[in-house]
Amino acid sequence: MSTAIQRWWGHATIGAAMLVACVVSAGGEEPTPEELRARIEAADPSVVPIARRWLGKGSDVEQIPEDDPRLVVALNGVEAYQDQESARLAGLLYRRAGGAVRSAAAAAIAAIGTPAVLSDLKQIVWDQRLDLATRCRAAESLVQLNEDLGRQFLLLQYDLYRLELETFGGGNMGPAREALQRLGDESLRAELQRRIPTATGKLRRNIETLLEDMQINSESIPALVARVADPTRANSYARYTALAALSRKGDHQQLALLQDLQPWQELPADHAQQVALRQAARDAVLTIRRRCWQAE
Repeated sequence: MSTAIQRWWGHATIGAAMLVACVVSAGGEEPTPEELRARIEAADPSVVPIARRWLGKGSDVEQIPEDDPRLVVALNGVEAYQDQESARLAGLLYRRAGGAVRSAAAAAIAAIGTPAVLSDLKQIVWDQRLDLATRCRAAESLVQLNEDLGRQFLLLQYDLYRLELETFGGGNMGPAREALQRLGDESLRAELQRRIPTATGKLRRNIETLLEDMQINSESIPALVARVADPTRANSYARYTALAALSRKGDHQQLALLQDLQPWQELPADHAQQVALRQAARDAVLTIRRRCWQAE
């Protein structure tokens, strides 16, 4: 499919989806929460206007149910599409609701990560009612806003993760490492470098590979595209990291590359690594389409 046709199709898809959303608003049939979740998985652009409407209705009540499935899936949509216009309502639900709604609102705020939600991000980092992955994601957003609290929290959690790794041979604080590796922050990299001389064995290698991932995540889009396009075995580790980074940084200009990604050299088509690569490329395409749902 040519680029021009792809763009035309993208505009047509978004236009149709927005028309459907308007019809629903005028009294048409609403999707169920399960149907909206399926649309999120498919990166359907109609998700955002529906999620905004559900959040508006669901938050305009005296007492917000803790496990309202419509609110939860709407917030999941805000998180997946990083919808900045929903930041105010997500913050309101985080502060007023409990249970699954509060957790979903916190995850949405952490994904939005703009200055408008700075106060909520700081609260989420220290909110022990939330899972560690959400708190680390909020800290990651704080780092991107150049807030030292995010750096301090992630380094603290990573040191706890390394201590558990050293003590028990395993740990349950992987979210801190995952958040760190998505960042190319120079201050964080310098702090991690300082930990290498006192680390040995697998603990030292853990820091070294983390720094390698951070280096890749700090690269420009052209550099990431070059890594993603390289099908050689020498690129086997970096290619997956670059794919994930491109999904967070890239836009529709990279979709053609991802949709027709060259398979690994010297491996049969049904090899597990070929399957994993195809899945990673599909995931990257969907992530970009959600993030850039209005840009086609």
